[in-house]
Amino acid sequence: TLREKQVCKKAWASGVRTEYISIPSGKETAMLVICFKKGMAYPFFPFPMDEMTDRVVNTDLIWGAEFETLREQLLEEKEAEIRFTITENFLTDHYLSKVEVNRCVTYAVDRIVSQPDQISLGSLYDRIGYSRKHFTGMFKSHIGVTPKAYAKILRFQKAIAEIEANEKINWAAIAHDSGFYDQAHFIHDFKYFSGFTPKDYLNRKNGILNYVPVG
Repeated sequence: TLREKQVCKKAWASGVRTEYISIPSGKETAMLVICFKKGMAYPFFPFPMDEMTDRVVNTDLIWGAEFETLREQLLEEKEAEIRFTITENFLTDHYLSKVEVNRCVTYAVDRIVSQPDQISLGSLYDRIGYSRKHFTGMFKSHIGVTPKAYAKILRFQKAIAEIEANEKINWAAIAHDSGFYDQAHFIHDFKYFSGFTPKDYLNRKNGILNYVPVG
């Protein structure tokens, strides 16, 4: 509906999303986005990632003035390449010492990312060695959602990539290759994650993954 639900100004952060989000671009605006590697946002946040799931929060409420200071530095620089260098240096200086890898979560994320259409969560739990309940809680605090929900998101992402990569679309093949039980489940999940049916998305897509201009 494009109805305004929340206003965030200057710098803001979004957790992992299980539903689509509409962001008004405004006129003559620019946005620099820091996108963490899958499963690696956790060390940068001062609390478990499930507290950020489907939420958008002003950065000053999370990190104080740090990212607002970064934003001011970026506004003073006109060259895009230098802006990226400033951002990279900022993250390295402030957070590199805090980056720790949970090997079990990293292993699970890598497995789900590599085979979202074939992953067996039961086999994954057996391989890791923790109980299902314990590991689900650990995974959720690091990633923001349960392993099952994460696999579901990545199946949708696989479908999006398939749509972008192919000129001729075979919906049944895409649904199957992305790990959906049937086309009905594929259409249901696709609309839930994107806000569009697969065919509507195909008509609106513009070559940029996970972004559709509306309005």
